[in-house]
Amino acid sequence: MKTGVPKLGLGIESKAFALLLFPLMVTQEQVVEALRTVKDPETEMNVVELFLVNDVQIEEEGKRVIIDMGFQRKNPDCQACVTLAWYIQGKIIKKIEQVVGRLPGVESVNVLSN
Repeated sequence: MKTGVPKLGLGIESKAFALLLFPLMVTQEQVVEALRTVKDPETEMNVVELFLVNDVQIEEEGKRVIIDMGFQRKNPDCQACVTLAWYIQGKIIKKIEQVVGRLPGVESVNVLSN
């Protein structure tokens, strides 16, 4: 039976053991799925379905993830609105850093925002 796990020459085909020896790099798809759990507190929609995620880059063999976000201010003429938007944006960014930072192999998360 073919398992998709490389044979190690010792008759060891355990996926868990193979993953210890050959760790997988985090993928863009995994990052996007993690981002789907981050919700905008105003709408309760996730940041992916709100089209706030412009780009996801994986660097340094999966250790570094860079996420480019496109936040829009509701009313730039209203200072209270802008302050609230910055506050909410900060909360969303912090949650993104936590969620994506928990993915296997990820050591740093950088969220770029406009």
